[in-house]
Amino acid sequence: MRIEELIPQSGDSVLNSYRYLQGQLCIELDVPELEQAILIQVETDQISVNNLALTHNEVSGTCYVALIDLSIVLAIENGIYRPNPHFGNMMQEVRRHYHLAYGQRQSEAKMLLTLRGSSTLLSCLIADAAAVTVRMMGSKPGPDEH
Repeated sequence: MRIEELIPQSGDSVLNSYRYLQGQLCIELDVPELEQAILIQVETDQISVNNLALTHNEVSGTCYVALIDLSIVLAIENGIYRPNPHFGNMMQEVRRHYHLAYGQRQSEAKMLLTLRGSSTLLSCLIADAAAVTVRMMGSKPGPDEH
């Protein structure tokens, strides 16, 4: 499955765990719409985690997957992403984890993969959608199955 196919089906997903090792972020999600557990593997060297929203790698609620085109949401100067000069707008960029791209070349970091719930939970900077692999892990047990 491609990440673009997962995104519209990812509403009400639950983050089971995430781990980062040697340039690879692995995210395990329960996706109710697919009745599957999903493993998302991302090649990245820039991640941001909202520790207030996550407790011991568990989310107290639901989230969805989004892929943000950084050229639409950030200012670019000489081919490099820069913060918004207005303080309030820059703070909004930081809350949404867009700050990961500050100082990066547009040609090298085109997108931000993010998990959002009531706030932005986890984000990572990627060159493009090809840096993301999505795998089905198996069906989620129902309430009467153990």
